[in-house]
Amino acid sequence: MEPVKQDNNRDEQGRFKEGSSGNPNGRPKKGYAITDVIRQMMDEKPEIKKALATKLFELALGGDLAAIRELMDRLEGRALQGLDLTTDGEALDGLVIVTNGSSTK
Repeated sequence: MEPVKQDNNRDEQGRFKEGSSGNPNGRPKKGYAITDVIRQMMDEKPEIKKALATKLFELALGGDLAAIRELMDRLEGRALQGLDLTTDGEALDGLVIVTNGSSTK
C-alpha cells in the first residue's frame, strides 16, 4: 500500500485543518511488527519458546551475567532502584508544591 501524501493539510498557525489527519495512513496493520512475527512463530511452533528458555538457562548456568540478570528479572521482577535527588551536590530539602505561582513546602 502506497502512503497517502496530504498536501497543504495545515492552517496558517501550523495546526491541522478540519478533516485533515497527522497520520493519514493510520496505524500499521498487525503482523508487520517484529514482535508480531516472533509471537506468531512461537504460537505455531511452541518448541521454539522451549529452546530459547533452555538456551537462556544454559548460558546462565555457564556464568553469563546477562543471562543470569535476564532470568532473575523475569522470575523475581526487576530490583527496585533508589533515587538520590541532589542539586549542586547538596540533597534537596523535600517536596515543594507550586500552585498558581505560590509555593509551599
